[in-house]
Amino acid sequence: MDEWLGDFPFKTKSDKANALALFLLPFCRELIKGPTPLHVISAPIQASGKSLLARILAKVYFPDISASAAPKGMDGDDEWRKIIASTLLHGKSHALFDNITGKLSSAALAGVITSKYWGTRKLGTSDWDDIENKIVWIATGNNMQLDSDLSRRVLEIRIDPNRSDPEKRTDIRIKKLEMWTTKNRGQLITAAL
Repeated sequence: MDEWLGDFPFKTKSDKANALALFLLPFCRELIKGPTPLHVISAPIQASGKSLLARILAKVYFPDISASAAPKGMDGDDEWRKIIASTLLHGKSHALFDNITGKLSSAALAGVITSKYWGTRKLGTSDWDDIENKIVWIATGNNMQLDSDLSRRVLEIRIDPNRSDPEKRTDIRIKKLEMWTTKNRGQLITAAL
């Protein structure tokens, strides 16, 4: 695990522990009755490795992880509801909202994070579905701010390269980390179990 995550500049030991918790969560999610927090990976500057960290932590359990943009604007919460319902209906293991800018604020997101079931209307009908929430929720962003409802429902993972040009680091031990993760997926699953 230290070899795999050793190049990420975690701000504190707690941040590294929270990253390991995010990695382990999907392997034990079925054992947890009820909701789990939103995992927020934040950094003070671009190119710090937030998205990469999110992808590799999820990729071990679900290799085809994809990211979504967070809705914005006046109709943002309606869009959040649609994205949440779609994610739950498709039975995905992870939901990744990548590169959030500004303040993350959504009553729908705050609601699903604290709900065992999410109620939604089936598209094109008046039928209602209650879908079990077993998703691992992840968000990434630079200097991300959370509204007061969300801030109590997150597990934060902070990384900080302590430099203005983190993309120019030369001390990286594993150069192609996503490829390395895919190649060593069996060993990482064994480590998780």
